[in-house]
Amino acid sequence: MSTTIYHSHHIIPKHAGGTDEPTNLIKLTIDEHAEAHRVLYEKHNRWQDKLAWKSLSGMIDKEEILWEIYHRPRGTYSNKGRPRGTYSNKGRPLSTEHRKKISENHADVSGKNNPMYGKKQSARTKKALKKAHTGRKCTPETRKKMSDSMKGRVPWNKK
Repeated sequence: MSTTIYHSHHIIPKHAGGTDEPTNLIKLTIDEHAEAHRVLYEKHNRWQDKLAWKSLSGMIDKEEILWEIYHRPRGTYSNKGRPRGTYSNKGRPLSTEHRKKISENHADVSGKNNPMYGKKQSARTKKALKKAHTGRKCTPETRKKMSDSMKGRVPWNKK
């Protein structure tokens, strides 16, 4: 009697939009299953495949898997394995046009590209900020450097 353990592997993983249809399932040994997820990870760079590969090959245990899942940046655990929002370009080179737009936004001293521009802070927020900065002291030299760096700029809170 054979003691080989087989797993059902999704050819197109569920996190990438695959289904449980019999045509999308294949029986693999544990080592083959780990290798299949390693290949998928190297091809598509999806974190789910990386976790599957490392757990099936015994590199990480259940606690590490759960830690990785629950400590992922917000938004990366949904959308069928594709990161969304601010994380979608992480690690990818930016186009010249995109870099130019970022530079323009950073160079904007009026603050109009700041999402908080023109909004008021609540009393609770003001109190929390005051508490966070209470007790912070800077030297007169540092205060002068900050003052000099702001010369000629329009303050954020004025139009």
